Amino acid sequence: GYEVTTNAGWHAAYDRNGQSVVQLFLLDSPTTPNPEWNYFKKRATVDCDKDHTVTVMDDNTLFGVFLVKYCDATDFAAKASRTKNVASRLQSLLDAHLNTQGVKGQFPCQIIKVVGNTTQAEFHYTVPCAKSQQAAVISSLKSTCKHPHLINTIIHENRRYKHDSGFAGSSSSSSEGGKFLFSMLI
Repeated sequence: GYEVTTNAGWHAAYDRNGQSVVQLFLLDSPTTPNPEWNYFKKRATVDCDKDHTVTVMDDNTLFGVFLVKYCDATDFAAKASRTKNVASRLQSLLDAHLNTQGVKGQFPCQIIKVVGNTTQAEFHYTVPCAKSQQAAVISSLKSTCKHPHLINTIIHENRRYKHDSGFAGSSSSSSEGGKFLFSMLI
């Protein structure tokens, strides 16, 4: 069972474990490949117990940071809507969790910045919250971090960038360590 993906002339096959089996580039493709394009061999992850912190910024604001490993931070810097989509998912999951806990109110999450590199992304966010509700919201944020819909949204937005980019700025056709096999497909 192999998964096959196609992107701007690239055809890649991956085995069940996400290991790259073969990558082919169509030589007659109108664009050249970006040597940076290669999905991580591991799925993006957040260790919510170790890599997610939520602190009280002031009497009316919480500040949080979570680190996503195997995620390209530059993808989120390239287009603000990707970060906004992650913030919307975080907020909807937080609202749902708080409703199950009986906590009423509006708690809009805003991701204020994403920092990192091509291997990890650190999402910094704020949540306005009255002092009397901060403990409940912090607890819910910790639980929300572990929800699979949050990481799936991040993965979707991260991969969407790879498909949207079209490699317009790339002019390299490097084989970089023999990773790429250049051939014509019939």
